[in-house]
This record gives sequence, C-alpha cells and structure tokens, in this order.
Amino acid sequence: MQTDEAYFHEERPQEKERFLSHHSKEMVAGVMGAVAQTFTGQPFDIIKVRMQTSSQTPSVSMIMKDIIRYEGFRGFYKGTSSPLVGSSAIVPAGFVTNGFVKRVMTAQNKKDPAMANPYDLHFTQFLLSGAAAGVSLAIISTPVEHMRIRC
Repeated sequence: MQTDEAYFHEERPQEKERFLSHHSKEMVAGVMGAVAQTFTGQPFDIIKVRMQTSSQTPSVSMIMKDIIRYEGFRGFYKGTSSPLVGSSAIVPAGFVTNGFVKRVMTAQNKKDPAMANPYDLHFTQFLLSGAAAGVSLAIISTPVEHMRIRC
C-alpha cells in the first residue's frame, strides 16, 4: 500500500485517477469509523434514553441489569440501524474533507523553498484540516439532526 508521502513524491500522468483513489479510501475509512462509533455509543444512548424516560430516578447499574435481565445483551443495541445508516452517510464527509485539505496544504508546502520536507505538516495545518472536517460535518449533520428532532 502506498503512503501519502510516496504518492506526492512520484509524478504520475493519471493524477485524477489517484485523487479519486484517495477519496474512496477516505470514504471507506469514514464508514468504518462511523460503524465503530455507532456500536460503541449505542449502549450509552440506550441507557441515557431509559434514564430520561423513567418515572423514577434509576441508577445506571439498575438500568443495565434490567436490560440484560429482560432483553438480553442485544437490548443494548435496540434501534441501532437508524443511527448506523445516518452516521455512515455523514461521517465519511469529514474524512474526505480532512484528507483533501491535508493534500492541498502539502501542495502549498511544496511551493515553499524553505520547507525541508513539504510532507511534514505543521500543527496549525493539522488543526486547519481538522477544523475544515468539523465544519463540513456540521453543515451536513445540523439539518439532518434538526429534522430528526422535529419529526
């Protein structure tokens, strides 16, 4: 597998083909991250919802015991399909945006003769690429979450 550094060192005539390859890798990584995020967070969401909708003030351990006793371990993942589909559609956008901005910044670094290694991004460049990814996620997820809450 080729690293980003190796990609930028080589001159390739099929630049557009490689660019799409990066996007597809980032999309797959984003989907995998969304799946991991959903399966990790879903039990906490179930417990949170049970605590919010309970007429009493149960403890987390009491809710967990009740879920395991009456629904089994699968009860922690009740209703997982909807958040799984939603996050799998939204999270990859952040990965693609982050990768794209880092590639743009690497190209900018190549133009600077003072840069010893244009592939070493500065902390601020990483910060900016992460911020751009966060903005892209907010632009996509805010209307979706708004509609989900309203409906």
